[in-house]
Order: sequence, then C-alpha cells, then structure tokens
Amino acid sequence: SGVTTALAISLLFPLVYLGNQYDAEWDVAYFRTTRVGGSTLALARSLPEPVEVFLFYAPASEVKEQLLPYFDALAEESGGLITVQVVDQPVVPTLAEELKVRDNGYVAMRQGEVVEKFKVGTDIDRARRELKKLDSTVQKTMLKIARGQRVAYIMTGHGEASDREKEQPLRKTRLFKKLLESQNYKVENFGLTEGSANAVPDDAAL
Repeated sequence: SGVTTALAISLLFPLVYLGNQYDAEWDVAYFRTTRVGGSTLALARSLPEPVEVFLFYAPASEVKEQLLPYFDALAEESGGLITVQVVDQPVVPTLAEELKVRDNGYVAMRQGEVVEKFKVGTDIDRARRELKKLDSTVQKTMLKIARGQRVAYIMTGHGEASDREKEQPLRKTRLFKKLLESQNYKVENFGLTEGSANAVPDDAAL
C-alpha cells in the first residue's frame, strides 16, 4: 500500500509540471451558441419576406467563428428565407453606411427597408456573455423585423393590478409587462385620462 501510494503521489509531479508549462482553459458554455432554438426556427420559417444577415467581422475573427455556425444553421432551416454574409466594415463602407454600422463586432438584419442590429463585440473573452444569449437576442431582433412593434394597453384606474402596486406584490404586473416588451410590444397604460371610457385605441394589438 505504501509503495502504491508513493507511486501515485510521484505521478502528480509531472502532471503539475505539464500543467504549468501548458496552461490552458476551456469554457465550453458559449459553444452552445451554435444551437438554434425551436421557437427561433419556427419564426424563421414563418418570415413574410426574406431577411439578410450581415456579420461585421474581420476574416480572422474568433467571434465570427462562433457566430457563423449558428447563422448558417438558421439560414439552412429557414428554407431560403435567410441569407448570411460575413463583411469587414472598413472594406464595405457603402453597405456599412446603409445599415448604420460604424465598426466591426455587429450583427445586422435587414428585411426590405427595415434594419435591426445588435452588438456582440470583437474580443472573444468579452463577447462570451453575448454569445451565451445569442439565440434569445436573434429571436427578439427577428420579431422586430417580421412583426414590427405592436401596442398593448393595460387598464388602470379601476382597481386593476398594476406595475405600481406596493401593498400586494402578487398584483404587480411588472413581470407581465417585461414579457410583453420582450415580444416587441410597446406597453401603455389605459385609464380614463387615456380615453378608456370612450373606445379601445385603433392601434391596440392587445
């Protein structure tokens, strides 16, 4: 037993040495960015018009290498409704001006005249946070493009639950409001001063 223990301990020394010489770390969490969520796929397949996706990155960008498989998979599953291009911002000044992108590190999505964009960044370490929530960000951006912003009105002034509720936390509507906003709704209060005694506003989607 003593000899076995001594041999086991002796093996630790070369392992520690190798660890010091070849220090490396792997954070595989953000590699899941290559997976497109089911709801995002459903949205991509139901697009009313084709969408162009532009990845503004230099050819050797590490962040681009993480983004490209995701968008390639999304484009493939969309049935041709989504196309993807990698462009280097300084090389395409006219396109960058059209999309209002002033630097690399952005993803721009265009459908007709409508353009939406979001920043991921060019540094791989700083971009990890954005990469981890990429599918959610893409879904929200596609909703803005495909549906446009809609208006949801919440009744107030008659004792309804509201986001200003203080005495009864379970009657606060803040979470519901955030949920609507995440689906590209503009949320407005609708009470007597807003005309609730007359009629529902023409622009009310909900």
